[in-house]
Amino acid sequence: MKKLFYAVILSILLVAIPVFGAGSITSAVSGGSYIEVVWTGIAGSDYIEFVDAFGVTVTRFDIYVVLVTTDPAGSPTASYDITLVDESGVDIMGGELGDRHTSNSEQAMPYIGGGYGPRKVTGTLQVVVTNQAEAAATSTIRIYFYK
Repeated sequence: MKKLFYAVILSILLVAIPVFGAGSITSAVSGGSYIEVVWTGIAGSDYIEFVDAFGVTVTRFDIYVVLVTTDPAGSPTASYDITLVDESGVDIMGGELGDRHTSNSEQAMPYIGGGYGPRKVTGTLQVVVTNQAEAAATSTIRIYFYK
């Protein structure tokens, strides 16, 4: 019941918006086990945070990220990169979301200090997509977690 409550509250509060560049990014929490982020037509570097309509961060996570999947469509630029940045400015994936494929779905586990495993996120989380210049590109990012 607590997980369902958590998922409903996050679903209501989460709205991701692009800060730089063209395109759109949306997010939602599904079933209390993953956060889904969908970006479309991002050119250059785009940064998103989970913010409200006034640009104020409303979601402070207290989760363990265990897996991230990427599912591209519309042929993003070859070897585009994604980072998941915590509020300390650290990529919680340790670079494992670099060089994403243009058409294959891929997955990665967080890489921390020379090993793979769950990554604790306390606070905000930012998604950064770089090296992508195709306006028609779309990709779905799923961030799997447990509390």
